[in-house]
Amino acid sequence: MMMTAQMSAVGSSFPMHDPRAVLEELKRTLRSLRAYLWPFGTSMLSIPRPHLASMTMAARMTLSLRAQGLCPMALSGVDMSYSNAMNLGCPHTTLNAAIGVHAGLGTAQFPAFGMSMPQLNLAMTLAALAPLADAPMTLGLPAISDPGFGDAAMDLLSGLGGIPPLPFDISQLLEHLTMISDLSAITEAFGPDAMSPAGIGRVQAMLNYMFGLRLPALPSAALSLQPKLDMLPSMDNVLAGAAVAQNGANTFAASMRFNPSLPVILPFLSVLDALKAMLGHAFGGMPTACSLCRVAA
Repeated sequence: MMMTAQMSAVGSSFPMHDPRAVLEELKRTLRSLRAYLWPFGTSMLSIPRPHLASMTMAARMTLSLRAQGLCPMALSGVDMSYSNAMNLGCPHTTLNAAIGVHAGLGTAQFPAFGMSMPQLNLAMTLAALAPLADAPMTLGLPAISDPGFGDAAMDLLSGLGGIPPLPFDISQLLEHLTMISDLSAITEAFGPDAMSPAGIGRVQAMLNYMFGLRLPALPSAALSLQPKLDMLPSMDNVLAGAAVAQNGANTFAASMRFNPSLPVILPFLSVLDALKAMLGHAFGGMPTACSLCRVAA
């Protein structure tokens, strides 16, 4: 069932019900990546890794603070454009208010993380089943409650298993996925000229200001609780997965007689689907020479 959920998760990007069509779509996608993304990625690799890591850290900090109503570029006086466009108000007033809230956290009693490890594992498992709710649409399978779901899913897995391994390094895809994710965050935070000397200078000026701030330390109880909360899947996915498990209880029981092998193409499709989603966020779709030039300018 987990393999079927994986297939359903990528079913919006690839015609999983038709292995031949999957292979053709893969070839088209890889041709586009080789033509445009790979040369672009090679040029990105020329950027010193410490510089790229620093810019990525600064970008993610900036985006996180903006989500809470404070723009560090405005706070440092480097660039007021985002703050003005979003009507965020005076950044120093916002910072002082946040410091006031933090000051009150020192005496606050934070509840202990209430989920046991079995409960957390159950939540993660249910969330992983959520894509099965869309299996009739993304995979052309019967509903999860249909007695024929298991056999149809096995036929689909068998067909995908006939797709041979592609002469393509999945680690290279993962490297480019990370790179595009970092570049997308940098561009979103600091604009299309972020990696130019002027853009890097603006970011460095902001960081110098931020590093000079004297901020109160967060309580250790809050710091230890936050990573555990970050592990939790979304409630929507947990509830969707629970509905799948409830509606498909008989199907899950019947599936215990199946022991399918993982199609070698499925992990590749999952990574490629994530890469296409990131490209959609960064470039508005699969890259072209023009879209890459705009981001790399």
